[in-house]
Amino acid sequence: MEKWSLKKVNPYILAFCVRFFALPLFILPFIFGIAKLPVLTEVSPNFWMAVILVSFIMTPVEMIFFYKALKMEEVSYVVPLLGLSPLMTAFFGSIFFGEYPSLIGLLGMTVIVFALYLLNAQKNQSSLLDPIKYLLNNKSFKYIMLMMLSYSLGIVVDKLAINSTDIYFYSLVNYGLVSLSLFLIAMFKAKKNFIEIKQNLLPFSIIGLVVAVYTWLRFLALERGNTGYVSAVLSSSVFFSTIFGAMIFKEKNILKKFLIGLLILVGLVIIKIFG
Repeated sequence: MEKWSLKKVNPYILAFCVRFFALPLFILPFIFGIAKLPVLTEVSPNFWMAVILVSFIMTPVEMIFFYKALKMEEVSYVVPLLGLSPLMTAFFGSIFFGEYPSLIGLLGMTVIVFALYLLNAQKNQSSLLDPIKYLLNNKSFKYIMLMMLSYSLGIVVDKLAINSTDIYFYSLVNYGLVSLSLFLIAMFKAKKNFIEIKQNLLPFSIIGLVVAVYTWLRFLALERGNTGYVSAVLSSSVFFSTIFGAMIFKEKNILKKFLIGLLILVGLVIIKIFG
């Protein structure tokens, strides 16, 4: 959906709208009595520090670099690269929370890395290092690495904030401030493109709904689980996004990408069930 939107919408406008159109949904739990607003003076300073980091630094970096990569490469190539995020998140989780993956969990992560190696393998490659060299010279991969570094650190910060309050209040504040920061960036970088919002109200509304549901599930999982494993489970969308992207946009090597996406899914299942 976002790849399709990028053909019609400026990436800075899209980054803002993805968050802004999800924002109203985060008010609903408070309207229907599912959640209650805390007394702001009693909220931990750690929460506000985490929110500021995520809202004004990490999330803008994630979204802008992801859209840059998505605009340069096929969906079925870019999305599998996100399978690396559990490794980064597990690394930061072990540093900040002492959450170490088991040997089986490490095996699942290794399967994911191997799948990404195969994604970049070519029939005419001259050495086993060629796929790695290709990755390192690929500009979209560099964008994705920057995005995932911010994303993985963001998961750690998200967990710190959630532990200080709850998922409903954090979701509301997070999306409110992120929408503000992305709006300011869009005003600076793409002021003339704001007309695109009016032209794409329905797609933005659908994306906003999907993002809101995904965010609640993500934060709920973070509230209860190992950050590295949570990241792995969230990355299960890699398989489906790879297949849908290849089919909808009629991309090349669909069978190869299907098998690689399936291998990534196997690695994620190993992490979730046996790790």
